[in-house]
Amino acid sequence: MRMSRSERYRSIKKYKRKCRRVIFLSLILTIAGVIAADYSINKLMASNAKVKVFSFENENSKFEINILNYKLKPSSDFIAKIVDQVKSVLN
Repeated sequence: MRMSRSERYRSIKKYKRKCRRVIFLSLILTIAGVIAADYSINKLMASNAKVKVFSFENENSKFEINILNYKLKPSSDFIAKIVDQVKSVLN
């Protein structure tokens, strides 16, 4: 039994909508899991119940990026180089 053209495209449209919905809900579930894990780890290890998935600190002109309690310390020369590249692209 053949489907008419409009029925076929309608079913394709429904399928795409379901796929988008599944991707969106799985993304929300993943983000909620990361936040819950970060909250519980910070509560156990640091004795404070804060969500710090991403945090930025600046002490004595030293810049530090914390991503899930992993500390990155980029040099200021590197940051200045990236800023110059972004400025050159925008101009």
